[in-house]
Amino acid sequence: MDVDRDENQLAAFVAGELLNVHTSWNIGAFGAIAEFHHQTAPTIETIDRTSFATVTRGGAMRIGLDAEARPVAYEMLSARAGLWLHGAAICLPAYRARMGARTTITELGVDGDAIRPRDRDGVLFDLGLGLETLDFCVRASDARLVQCLRLHEGKPLLDHAGLIALLKEASPHRVAQSRLARIEVFQPIGQAGGASPEGPHTHLLPELFRVHRSHASTLPIPEGWLPCVSVYPASPVQDDHGRVRPFDPVAYQRFGAWLTQFGEPTYVAAKQALFDNVRAGRLPRDVPRATTRLTRNAHRIAVRQLAHLDGSSPALAAWQAALEPGEPRPASHAH
Repeated sequence: MDVDRDENQLAAFVAGELLNVHTSWNIGAFGAIAEFHHQTAPTIETIDRTSFATVTRGGAMRIGLDAEARPVAYEMLSARAGLWLHGAAICLPAYRARMGARTTITELGVDGDAIRPRDRDGVLFDLGLGLETLDFCVRASDARLVQCLRLHEGKPLLDHAGLIALLKEASPHRVAQSRLARIEVFQPIGQAGGASPEGPHTHLLPELFRVHRSHASTLPIPEGWLPCVSVYPASPVQDDHGRVRPFDPVAYQRFGAWLTQFGEPTYVAAKQALFDNVRAGRLPRDVPRATTRLTRNAHRIAVRQLAHLDGSSPALAAWQAALEPGEPRPASHAH
């Protein structure tokens, strides 16, 4: 393996997606997540050849890669007919990915690592959520809030409803840190039950982070590795708000190149084989059945994508009936 080449390719992927206004990012685990979405045309600061930062109105993000970082690109079935999801998790070996996993409120000191120089006087407190790959913190500049957090140091956050209420009211900057990335959220905390704010924001769901899972079991993360930051390039079939849109072949091809490079080889090969079979007019009875969940999903996603790429055909109709019987067929948007 050419480590320098792989590291350069990953850096090119990250830098390119940071400049795409439609790409979103997150650092998180079950129940605690920080999301970064651009609010204006993005610009990035190149810190060195593998480290980048970007700032928008409501937050900021910094990514610092290293030679052990491994991207895992993937596609997943959507519950909506004819659609699919995609993304990439940038992972480290588990022993490298682990963070503080503190279980009580802990003062970490003045935040000299803040992305914007003007925020470096704030005091950083880990909220003590006990997450394996994520330190979920607040950065306090208000003297009253700093004092209150210090009074609660060494105590579990969830045992103190008054402090939680004060945090919601004060809405300090939220800072999520993993071994590869930092997301800072400047804008106010969203209201319970309301829509997620536009731009960078966070979610805290205590009933979920108590399960101590770093990622969904449906993600193809290799054993012994853990995701440290996730990236979601623009979808070819949904807009930034998840609404169905006409098929975008440029977005499809853009992610397809990364999937070929960084995806699970068995998945990529199975999907390409299904493309080849349909385009050659072969029917399901002519081809051995997929025998694993991974390859079955590859085939189902392939027929969904072919409906947009090539339009209808007798062979595709046969594969759709075999793989997704009873599934509604969206209108074709083949180009």
